[in-house]
Amino acid sequence: MSFSTLLVILVPLAIAIAALALPLMGRRSVDGAADSTIAILKDQLAELERDQNRGLIAAPEAKAARLEVERRILKAAGRTGPQTFESTGLGRALVMLAIVALPAGSAALYAQLGAPALPDRPLASREMERTPTEVPAEVAAMVANLEARLAAEPDDVQGWLMLGRSKLTLNREGEAIDAYRQALARAPDEIEAITGLADALLQRSMGVVTPEVRQLMFRLAELEPDDPRPLYFAGLADAQAGDYNGALERWRVLLENTPADAPWRAQIEPSIVQAATQLGIDPAPILSLAAPPSPEEERARQLAELSPEERSAQIRGMVQGLADRLASEGGGAEDWQRLGRSYLVMGDREGAVRAFREALVQEPDDAALNKDLATALLEAPSDPRGLPGIPDEALPHLERALAQTPEDPELHWYLGIRALADGNPAETKQHWQQVLTRLDPTTPEHAMVQSRLDMLTVN
Repeated sequence: MSFSTLLVILVPLAIAIAALALPLMGRRSVDGAADSTIAILKDQLAELERDQNRGLIAAPEAKAARLEVERRILKAAGRTGPQTFESTGLGRALVMLAIVALPAGSAALYAQLGAPALPDRPLASREMERTPTEVPAEVAAMVANLEARLAAEPDDVQGWLMLGRSKLTLNREGEAIDAYRQALARAPDEIEAITGLADALLQRSMGVVTPEVRQLMFRLAELEPDDPRPLYFAGLADAQAGDYNGALERWRVLLENTPADAPWRAQIEPSIVQAATQLGIDPAPILSLAAPPSPEEERARQLAELSPEERSAQIRGMVQGLADRLASEGGGAEDWQRLGRSYLVMGDREGAVRAFREALVQEPDDAALNKDLATALLEAPSDPRGLPGIPDEALPHLERALAQTPEDPELHWYLGIRALADGNPAETKQHWQQVLTRLDPTTPEHAMVQSRLDMLTVN
């Protein structure tokens, strides 16, 4: 930047700053809420600075995130309440001069340092201010207990994932990042660790796709080739770098392979519109692209258009057709399992039990099949506690499923109910404690199980 250009930028800005600073020295009142928001945002700036100094975030990404925080500080400052100022002749003169100087200086500065081609950020990501979440005491205690357990059992991958989810829910991105890194170090192919870490990093960088996020998306693409996220975020990174052609091509490919009713289509389309607008082309031909619905999706669409009575009749006919085919031609365990689950949807538990038993003949040790049969055998609640009955016939299937999948909290829940019915509250506590360790402490399910345990202790 030349010296003359620097003067063009700095002189008007210096005048504008003086015009604004002198009257502000006589300010009488400030809106407390706005000051609080500004203080929080300034803390975020300090955190960004620390992360950059520690090498946790690269300089370009830190700069982009810093600009966004500064924009929010300016916005918060604009929300302050009515104020009074001591006016002086010099102050009035400088203000009048600033009316001319500030736009000129801003335009010059933006021409040198700005990115006028960068598309606007989505409204949702701009308007949601990230403020610290006030944590209820019981939730804080649950998270603390989880952290203590992980200190004693650091190889519990599911525990680290749960801690990452909890910290992210509480807007503690840095701590969530640490937790997901712990999980990923112990299970490099764990999908939730990869996506959770990427989500936490994106929140910390305020939507900027950092190199680490890109690497995580590359790994996700290797493990899950059909996952739409790697291609979407690769396009977003291109757009943030000003390569709208590259972004548009990635999103076009993604949209072309996206079913018309896919939930993420609504995220792709606005991105395509913004990129096409920047390139000065019509997005309509690209937006018309979408993969044709699969036969299952087409049937679901057709069912949705029917009346409730017609839909029920159609479903019964489809299920009966599957049952007739299996009765005459036979089928694999998956076919019988699908029939059993269809019967459950229709409320035909006897039919579901028969189908699951047929499936278990072929796959007697399959955890999912044993769990399906056990849950189909559950009896309606008959005690004041509102807990379902676990008949003798269901018990061995629950135990067999648990032997294959000891991390399944639902199996521990049902076995705890059975132990309680058998008059063994100590065993119930053991099972339900296992449930708690596998549930996110911030969820209603965790609170429900905890309340059951508390009642058990009181009684």
